[in-house]
Amino acid sequence: MNKLGIAAAVSALAVACGTASAADLRVRAPAAPAAAVMAPIYDWTGVYIGIQGGWGGGDTSWRFLNAGTRADHSTSGGLIGGTAGINFQTGNFVFGIEGDYAWASIGGSVACPDPTYDCRSKLESFGTVRGRVGYAWDALLVYGTGGLAFGDQRISTRDLVTDTRAGSTHFRTGWTAGGGVEWGFAPGWSAKVEALYFDLGRADYAVHGVDPVRANHTGVVVRGGVNWRFNWGGGAPVYARY
Repeated sequence: MNKLGIAAAVSALAVACGTASAADLRVRAPAAPAAAVMAPIYDWTGVYIGIQGGWGGGDTSWRFLNAGTRADHSTSGGLIGGTAGINFQTGNFVFGIEGDYAWASIGGSVACPDPTYDCRSKLESFGTVRGRVGYAWDALLVYGTGGLAFGDQRISTRDLVTDTRAGSTHFRTGWTAGGGVEWGFAPGWSAKVEALYFDLGRADYAVHGVDPVRANHTGVVVRGGVNWRFNWGGGAPVYARY
């Protein structure tokens, strides 16, 4: 074979190899992109306990049954106690039941129709058992709530001359409703702020030893709290699905 034939053969082989390589490049599938890492979504499901406290204020309606005179007055004061509850989350909706009980000192006074006495009221404890329904945006939960309210209500008078006090205390039950915001600031931990309206209903009390009074305490409690939740499923985060 002469030099011209050898050169022609080499050129033909080079062209064939290049064509095959180009064909391989055309049919090769592109590499799959790296899987995106999704941020965990806060899971509100679980049993929880916590502490709570805040301020309450309202009005005590007061009527002396024998004379028909009144001694209505406003009330205010603090409260502190504990909370327990359970949540179940489905999608963005959160359903739950919560109970709480607090020591309270929400009271007030006014001059009685008999000016030698002060008329006084004091809510000495406050608790609730409520349902909760909320909507969660990851670690932020906004909810409404309502149910049973209860507490120890004292109605009494104070003799301004002798400083002696006479009255009676009843355990009262009524209703409450309100709403709040809760924020999951760490796995298993959340902080909340809520406001509740309460009405403990009317009851008859004895002051001055024998003088009957019909009274009712209504008002608003504004409080904050911190909860620790025992998630079922090991407390693992829930991941978004796409």
